[in-house]
Formats: sequence, C-alpha cells, structure tokens
Amino acid sequence: MKIKTMKKLLITVVLAITFLFGTNTIYAMPQGDYNLAIIDSNISYSQLNGSNFCLISNSNLGNFSSYAVSYNTLINNYELQEKLHEKINDGIQVSIYGALTIKEYKDLLNIETFEFSTPVFNSNNNKEKVVITQFSEFQENTVEENIISYAQESNLPNLIATVENYTNEKIMLQILIEEFENNRHRLFDRALIIDSQFGFKSYLGAEGTVNVDMGYILYTDENDVDPNRDYYALTTNFTFSLGNGSKLYVKHSAANKAYNFIDYGPRSCHGTSSIGVNLGAGGVALSYTYTANGTPNITSQNDTTNKAITWTMTHVPFSLMFGTGMYSFSSSFAVPQNEKTISMDIEFNGEMSRPSSTAKTKLKTVSIRFNV
Repeated sequence: MKIKTMKKLLITVVLAITFLFGTNTIYAMPQGDYNLAIIDSNISYSQLNGSNFCLISNSNLGNFSSYAVSYNTLINNYELQEKLHEKINDGIQVSIYGALTIKEYKDLLNIETFEFSTPVFNSNNNKEKVVITQFSEFQENTVEENIISYAQESNLPNLIATVENYTNEKIMLQILIEEFENNRHRLFDRALIIDSQFGFKSYLGAEGTVNVDMGYILYTDENDVDPNRDYYALTTNFTFSLGNGSKLYVKHSAANKAYNFIDYGPRSCHGTSSIGVNLGAGGVALSYTYTANGTPNITSQNDTTNKAITWTMTHVPFSLMFGTGMYSFSSSFAVPQNEKTISMDIEFNGEMSRPSSTAKTKLKTVSIRFNV
C-alpha cells in the first residue's frame, strides 16, 4: 500500500458529509471537494448544527472529500464496505464511529495496513527525514476507539478519538461535523504542507464536543557521534477545546526497556505563567518557552524503574483556568544504535471545571511505533 508522504505534528481532524438516506437526491450542500458526506438513516438535518455536510444514501455515494458512517451501519452491509474500500483506496478519508478497534476498521474497509508519515526534526526545527509510523499490535487489536478517521492520501489530518457518550449518535456526528469544518480550509490549499497527520482526542460525554487534544513531534540528534546509542526527543502538545481546563495528566513511557530517558521538561514549577523546557545533558538539545493561561502548578517525575516520565498540571485557586492555548511536554531518550523501530507510549487525560463540579475525560493511551 502506497502512503503519501505527509508532514509535521500537532494535531486534529476528521470528517463528515451528507445526502439524505433512502434517496439518491442531495438536499444540502452540493457534491464537491469541500464537503463531508454522512451515511446515516437515523438522523435528520434538524438534529445537527453546522454547514458543509450532507446526509446521503448508501446506494449512491457520490464524490466527496470525506465520508462518515457508524460501525453498526457498516458491520453487516458488505456492499457499502466494498464501496468505501474503493473510496479509501482512492485517497478519500473515511470515518467510522461507534465502538471499534483499528483492526476492525482495517477489516471493514479491507485495507492491509494502518500507517502514516511522520517528519522527524532536528533541534533547529529543520526536517531531517520522514518515517512511516504505525501503532502497536496491542493497540490495533484490543484498544476500543469511538472515532477512527483515516485516509491514505488526503489534505485532511486524521483522527482517533475516545468519546465518553459514544452511543449518542447526535453527539458523534456533531463531533465529526465540527472537526471537518475546523479543518476544511486545508482542502482549499492543495499545496499546503500538513505537519500533523494524526490527532488524538478524548471527549467528555454530556458536553459532546468538549475535549482534550494531543499532538506530537519527534526529534533526532543530527550531531550524534555515539557509537552505541542513537538519540531522540518527543514533544507532546495539548489543547483544551474550552478555556475551563483545571487539570492535565501526561505520561511518556518507553515501550522498550532498553531505552533510557536522558532529560525532560518542564520540571516541577509552581504558580507561574511562563513555562520553560530545556533539554540537554547529552541528548537532543531542545529549548522553548510558552505562556500558560493563569499560573498553574506542574509536578513532574522520572520513574527510572519503569522508564516513564509523568507530569500533572493543576489549576491554582483564584487564578485563570487553562485556556485554549497549547501546553507542551518533552522528553529526550537514548536507544540502542540502529534501532529500526522507536516505540513510545503516551497517556493523557484532562479535567474541566463546571460551576459546581469537575468533569474528567477518559485516560487515553497512544502506542506509537516510528519506523526509522
């Protein structure tokens, strides 16, 4: 399977478009490059908000930028599976929502691999190379996702999401519509270089589209002269969809215990809006500063036994909540020289404040395998 070389990292996107089920007539947006088609007979336009989407029948898929269909609709509809197989083979993005694994997604659409391109940068943020990235076998086969959006070739980034209230079809479709609208501008610029090919989100249930979003960037040490080890760094970037974040938990784990963490940042800090990260000490040199909303506390820990770095960022009473800006966490690590696959696991979840309580997203794990 040919995967088109794509580009950087920090992420988010998915899709949605629509016709009206049971007919071949388009009632909303016209067919074209910039619309999302939703294949769903149980929903009406009056139940959804947004634009640039259509409700369509499964008998005539037409030509759209991306398609969305529920797992329950697709599971026993072999004709529709074949039609969507043709779409994804043509580079069109297909979203399946419900409760399914990546392996089930692959089986339903009859694709052999689920992989994407990841650029690797040096400490000066210059691209060194592009590598093929996959997920661990455990994640593909056993981790249940609620939205999987994927395209082999597309200007749209892809999405893997956990949604607490995934049985609410209206919430699922509203997420897809908003994701498509947020990223629709990418479709207009065919020359646009997309640095993030995948977004990872954890959604609250009753709040629908309220979420914590994670993206990542992989770095390498272009000046490495160590005959025994190679050096990398991983940065994970997080945003809250609303400015009411009160807590964020982040974990970087080495899936291969032969790896050694060298440095990490930010280190523990308390009551400051200026967050600094400075990686050095013999690994990838990476330095940056960002401004947090409010003055959060950050507690960090290096678990040398289990090869893991954890951060907990918490809201300080009487200061501003976490805004919709980006919050970044980085770790540098050494691997055996000429390691062919760099295996890292990322975990995260967030909490948002309500007037009288807090709501927490599900803990999401992303097991990434960079084929360097």
